[in-house]
Amino acid sequence: MTLPAIFLQAQSCVCALGDTPAAIRAGLWADAPSGVAPTDAHTPGRVLNLGCVTTPLPSLAGLPYVHRSRNNALLLAALAPLRERVQAAIDRFGPARVAVVLGVSTAGLDEGVAAIRQVHSGFGWPAHYDYALQEMGNAAQCVARELGVAGPAYVISTACSSGAKALATGARLLRSGQVDAVVAGGGDALSGFTIAGFSALDAVSAERCNPLSANRRGINIGEGAALFLMGRDAGPVRLAGWGESADAHHMSAPEPSGRGAAEAMQRALARAGVDVFDAYCPMIAAPPKASYGKLMEPVQPLFPGYVFVRADCRVALGSWRVLRMGDGETPSTVPQDIVAELRAREGRDGIIRPDP
Repeated sequence: MTLPAIFLQAQSCVCALGDTPAAIRAGLWADAPSGVAPTDAHTPGRVLNLGCVTTPLPSLAGLPYVHRSRNNALLLAALAPLRERVQAAIDRFGPARVAVVLGVSTAGLDEGVAAIRQVHSGFGWPAHYDYALQEMGNAAQCVARELGVAGPAYVISTACSSGAKALATGARLLRSGQVDAVVAGGGDALSGFTIAGFSALDAVSAERCNPLSANRRGINIGEGAALFLMGRDAGPVRLAGWGESADAHHMSAPEPSGRGAAEAMQRALARAGVDVFDAYCPMIAAPPKASYGKLMEPVQPLFPGYVFVRADCRVALGSWRVLRMGDGETPSTVPQDIVAELRAREGRDGIIRPDP
């Protein structure tokens, strides 16, 4: 059975760089950094570089109180440029055949924090405050109500993977025939609560982030929303494949060998019908050391700076080659037996441990 192709037929985004493709493109390619900027708006007394959306957001005055959150304002700002295309899909397929699937992790969190602070200050609950504002599904309900659709409408909340999983879920709804169009994507508003959580993980940098550098100090947190109209009709971008995995290693840390991420990537390639590339970075256990009061076993690359790659995996004896990252030299061929021996020495967790 041949499954139908899934396309992203239209898209829109609002973020710290702007709310139009032209503005975002200009910000990305500008000579001077933009978007992320120093502020203590969410962390009084502590200046951090944050990606705050500064473009005007839609008024929420006409919405039910239960939908009046900055998170929903960001989503409605991203929805605005898509309204005409989405309405065409509703007119063509009917409201019950259009779904809304979003990735969200904050919902009305900041509004909830403000309400609790008012209560603790002795002034009682804010007028019209509704705890349902903080429910994750609130965002999908808000967008579905705004569009007038009656198809499936729900939120996926898996932290940083939420938006990507919303696209994968939208594709499954389309392939199953349950719907004919999906508004999918995600959005999150900045919150001091969220920043405190990442800070507790020592993940937040006080400076502008410096990704892929040996001198990096962490990440910068931001806010925004991006939405796509998905369907089976041909569009500018085909969602060829997606992959998901759950290594169940730790609440916030990935499995050290990267096997969970690699498995998700391989599944995405397989679903897309691409079976022409493989990569392998053998990891070895280092001497245990204390971290946060616990004895941890750190892992590190067996050959720092090198990775094994192989093209055309459909050929059983496809040649492995070793690359040194960043030097631009021609890859050297590596005998298959060497890679096989390294993999044979791995434990069940994918890590090589030296003989005692």
